[in-house]
Amino acid sequence: MTDGSIGLALRMANGVGTVAHFVAAVAITWLVVLTYRWMARRSLILCRLFAAGVIVRAAGGIALFLISFFGWPLFRSLQMGGGFWTLALDSRLYYDIASNAALHGLSSISDISPSPLYLRILAVWMWIFGLAPASALLLNVAAYAASAALVIVTADVQGRVEARDIRGAIVALAALTFSPALLIYSTQPLKDPLCLLFIISAISGARLLWPARSRLQNHGAQSVAAGMSLMAIGVYGLAGIRPYVCLFVLAGVVAATAHSVITSASFKRRLRDTLQGGALVALLWVAFVAGAGSYAWPYESAILSLVGSPGIPLSALDSARAGFASSGGATALAGLDETVGGTFAQSGGGRIGRLLRGLAVFFVPVTALAAASIVRFTGGQGLLGITDLDTVAIDCTLIVTIALLLLAPKRDPPSSALIFALVLGVLLTAAMAYVVTNYGTLFRLRIMAVTPFWLAPTLFASHRQDRATELPVLSPSRRSSQTSPPRQ
Repeated sequence: MTDGSIGLALRMANGVGTVAHFVAAVAITWLVVLTYRWMARRSLILCRLFAAGVIVRAAGGIALFLISFFGWPLFRSLQMGGGFWTLALDSRLYYDIASNAALHGLSSISDISPSPLYLRILAVWMWIFGLAPASALLLNVAAYAASAALVIVTADVQGRVEARDIRGAIVALAALTFSPALLIYSTQPLKDPLCLLFIISAISGARLLWPARSRLQNHGAQSVAAGMSLMAIGVYGLAGIRPYVCLFVLAGVVAATAHSVITSASFKRRLRDTLQGGALVALLWVAFVAGAGSYAWPYESAILSLVGSPGIPLSALDSARAGFASSGGATALAGLDETVGGTFAQSGGGRIGRLLRGLAVFFVPVTALAAASIVRFTGGQGLLGITDLDTVAIDCTLIVTIALLLLAPKRDPPSSALIFALVLGVLLTAAMAYVVTNYGTLFRLRIMAVTPFWLAPTLFASHRQDRATELPVLSPSRRSSQTSPPRQ
């Protein structure tokens, strides 16, 4: 074969690859459009929020890439070059590893790689859509679209409804759409949007598995199977990205199962809920082990050790916090008094103090804490405005969420799915507030903790989609007499 024919073959192969990437991009774009239309049949507010989220993420991602790639004089101190930003330091690492795997095979990503499942998903995605940062941006947009659709499923919005009847879904989708931290990280090759998708999948599965009491008559085997499947997918995905979150999911399942058993009206129902909960825990554990791979065995050994040493979870949190405190960094919170006499302090009072200080950093703008000399830090000044804005946004959405939960019509008692979401949110918030002593890292991780709270109002069954069935039914003659124009 001559050099000319080889060159022609390579150009043809490249041309076919480009066409395939283009067709794939058109297909995913069409799926986003279908999702928009699906939402539009239910609520104009929801579909407009969704459209805004897609547009802002796509336009923001392209703009930030161009600014950093060409080195334009905007936010120079935050630019890494090549289209990447210092707000997402590990994005370049993820992109390079996934690009290499897309070219040379997924075997180049080992089980001990950072977030191996995300790297494999990103590698496959770039193999389909092309080796470019734009492909990672498209993955994040697709993750947002799937998350938004699951929010609608969680809220059980099945038909055209009025805005006042789906306030929980509107608040949840608005928080997910306009979260400052999530908007920033959705523009970079990062795992955060995909991680939130798996958390929302678990919560959506809980809604299908544990419906409100007024809807138990429509709760069949299909709903149970769909709920378990969504929760298993969520745990499997989280296990390959942030495996520690799975332990809190399992704790939430145990709490929800206990609530379901305790509130059941009959012995038969209690027995069924107990068996269902046991089967669910077993399924989720299998999903966790399969998804976590080499990361699973430390958690397995820790859980088995709980039988003889109930204090192991606290010791594990102490060790994790000590690791954060010793690692330092420009955005590390100084003056935390982590050591007493050269050993890590483990007293109950010391733990409560650390937790309270962490909760303050979690929910109070860090500049206000610094002004009050509650915390000190040496760097990350360019991050302060964004973190404070995100903190205020979180506080506002949580206030609205609490108001919705308190003011919602109490047609049903709290469902077990609501208990699951609240337990998951409380455990994640407390663990991160206690462990993470770097506010730059906490700024990124706390999105996971507040997501269950954002979705909590959608689990309260406060919207009244059966409003039409509550209205009196008019006979054809009366309906025609009321709708016909008056005679002149």
